[in-house]
Amino acid sequence: MRRDVPAANTPDTSAHDRPRQARSQNRRTGRNHFHRRRLMERLSTILARSFPMNPDAPSKPGGSDRPQWRGDGVMAMRGTAWRVILAGAAAVLIWQLSDVLLLLFLACLIATAIRGAADRLAAWLHAPPGLMLGIVIVLLTLASLATAYWVGPAVVGQLGDLVTRLSGTLQALHEHYSHTAAGRAVTGHLPSVPGIARKLFGNLFTFASLTLGVLGSIFVVVVVSLYLAIAPALYVNGVVRLVPFRHRALARSVMDELGHDLRFWLLGQLVDMLAVGILSAIGLYFLGVPAPFALAVLAGLLTIVPYFGALAAAVPAVLVALANGWMAVVWVIVIFTGCHVIEGYVIAPLVQRHMVHLPPALTIIAMTVAAALFGVLGIVLGTPLAVAAMVIVRRVYLEHVLGDRVA
Repeated sequence: MRRDVPAANTPDTSAHDRPRQARSQNRRTGRNHFHRRRLMERLSTILARSFPMNPDAPSKPGGSDRPQWRGDGVMAMRGTAWRVILAGAAAVLIWQLSDVLLLLFLACLIATAIRGAADRLAAWLHAPPGLMLGIVIVLLTLASLATAYWVGPAVVGQLGDLVTRLSGTLQALHEHYSHTAAGRAVTGHLPSVPGIARKLFGNLFTFASLTLGVLGSIFVVVVVSLYLAIAPALYVNGVVRLVPFRHRALARSVMDELGHDLRFWLLGQLVDMLAVGILSAIGLYFLGVPAPFALAVLAGLLTIVPYFGALAAAVPAVLVALANGWMAVVWVIVIFTGCHVIEGYVIAPLVQRHMVHLPPALTIIAMTVAAALFGVLGIVLGTPLAVAAMVIVRRVYLEHVLGDRVA
């Protein structure tokens, strides 16, 4: 085939047009990229407005206002899933270790009281806190040993007499009222003391295991509370370091307030227990009720359970007083009512300035929930757990998260 060959003298115009064509092509390509980018920005804006993932997030400075809705959504879902998994694992771990954690909380409660007493004495006497802490521990040890030596045998003897009298009283009630329908309905639910003793002591191995478990728990609580009282800053700093750096000041402040409130709650409870125990011992002794000191010790110990402790302490005293007639029962009820009236309206207001006050409904709910979850130990520690929860909710959620400064 014949091909046309340009003449030698004919100028080649395509070499001059190539740069211009390239520039034109670049402009067209740039316009296409620009329109494509604008289209993608508009599309992403429409999607972000239709399916907002984080509407409060500000746009990046110096960059495009295009929201990264797809990447942010995936990261947010992954973060939420991990938080749910970690929260569930923490809840299961806390539930499995609930008994240990309650004993640790009890040790912290005792340690705050011991350290608070030592610091207060050190401030009054201008003495080293370590020296005052040693004196407080020695005094508490000597007081416990003296009580066990002088008062312990009498209380233990009266407790045995109390069990015998309760057994006789329950048996007499069963024989006297079991012939009626109402009496059978009531006495049928009354437990017999010998039956309870057989259930508790029938299996020697079970009783020994229970006793060793209780003694071991008491030993652990005492040792841990002493270590916490000797070097509280070491453990507080360790807990604070587990918190992110920007929240460490808040964590330290919350822990200081927790220690303050729990310390004065325990102080108020000790005052109430001593008042009820002493007043009930005096009243029962002069009334001539058998085993007055055992009943008084029981009444003082049960005062740590608000509202229900007073009723529980009055039941054995009333049953024992039945042997002396109905008039003795009336006087026992008057004595226990007077003790708690004096405690609630005379003694409590004197220490109310420093005590932690909980609303009655909140106290009852806290004890009910703690008893359902943790048993007997939950009943005893339900109120201080509620005190700690109130401090955390007020300081962390109300003040820090919501910005509501509670007066």
